[in-house]
Amino acid sequence: MKKVKFSVAIVVGLVLVFFYAHIEKANLIYDKSVDSSEYLSTGVVAGEVEQEFVCKENFLDGITVKTQLIGDTQNAAVGLTVIEKDSGNIVAEGELKATDIKSGKFNQIPFPTIEECKDKAYVIRLENRGDNVPEGSGISFSYHNTTEENTKLAIDGNETQGTLIVKTITDRFDLETFVVLILMIAYMIGFFVFLSRLFGK
Repeated sequence: MKKVKFSVAIVVGLVLVFFYAHIEKANLIYDKSVDSSEYLSTGVVAGEVEQEFVCKENFLDGITVKTQLIGDTQNAAVGLTVIEKDSGNIVAEGELKATDIKSGKFNQIPFPTIEECKDKAYVIRLENRGDNVPEGSGISFSYHNTTEENTKLAIDGNETQGTLIVKTITDRFDLETFVVLILMIAYMIGFFVFLSRLFGK
């Protein structure tokens, strides 16, 4: 009977860990080893900021980008367009209001899921939007001055050395998270079994 209960507990535990391991997987386009103190700001761009990259996942659900609010942004928003580089087709669009943005932090801009995109090149296009936004006010984006492999950055139509501080987001099962959780649980169980045997004598 004890073996049956133990087996059921293991199965239930694995199922719970399996669901817990479904996460918003972030893939960095930029180099995370670059110190944040070295980040630069695009400023409030009148035109567009475009970042080219190659997708690492089978599908995409959004991006998260490091942003700053400048001036009076009450009516401002950031618009996002995702373009498939080879075809030039717009494959997704999204928008995030400035009132939902935490300045100086990573802010996620969701969009409808893009499928079958692994190893394809895409362009993320960001632009300031909004009515009655004072001149000079708006949303700025962070970048560092090193151009990463298979990327290209353009600010207001001008190709710029650097890479936007942006991550792609994919909602999926993450094997690494699953394995780490299993090992942690196994360690805790083993530790408590050891204690119970040690003090149970």
